Amino acid sequence: MKLLNIILATFLLFLSLITVSTAETENSTSSSMLTPVILTLAIPENKKNDPDVIAATQDKVLESLKNFHIENVKRYRYTPLLALSVDQAGLDMLQKSDDILTISNDGLSRPHTTKPEVDSPQQEKSPCNRNAKRE
Repeated sequence: MKLLNIILATFLLFLSLITVSTAETENSTSSSMLTPVILTLAIPENKKNDPDVIAATQDKVLESLKNFHIENVKRYRYTPLLALSVDQAGLDMLQKSDDILTISNDGLSRPHTTKPEVDSPQQEKSPCNRNAKRE
């Protein structure tokens, strides 16, 4: 009888560990399914520089997303933008929203540079230099 109790206790402990591990996996999966976006807010042209109107529109958009999974919210005080990561259902809702003008993917991009002020011999030989003489 004692052996049976030990086996049963071990089995229940093992089962609880599996349940915790599965829950952690589901949480990390849902977090990794978020899409980072930059939202351009639909604000009338004559009020685009008004921080109060921008903040009110940002509040309205965030309120509409309260039932969706969002993270990393970044507000802009003087620019009618809102950056955040959102799940697919929230993204679908944003695409139908009258408060959103455009939705852009947020992410890293290649740096955009102009011709440097000072040219050096190494820069002249660089394959990135468009003015380099081809041999």
